[in-house]
Amino acid sequence: MSFINKKKVDAALGWDAFKNLNTETMDRIDLPKDLQVHRNTAIGVITFSKNKELAKKFIGFLVSEEGKKIYEEYGWHHVE
Repeated sequence: MSFINKKKVDAALGWDAFKNLNTETMDRIDLPKDLQVHRNTAIGVITFSKNKELAKKFIGFLVSEEGKKIYEEYGWHHVE
């Protein structure tokens, strides 16, 4: 996306969440459904975490209704 902002390229393929990066310089054009690729992302607590309880609390927030709403606002889709 930085290449678009620097005017080094005219277009890029990416996730729909990128639409929020710079609305002044980027437009979003959806691919046809049969060409769209959806990826998932994972979250977990690393074994060497210095604050495992806080990390677990953060994960709890991400999967809460409030966290899901924030994900959706930025173009990410929550699937159970």
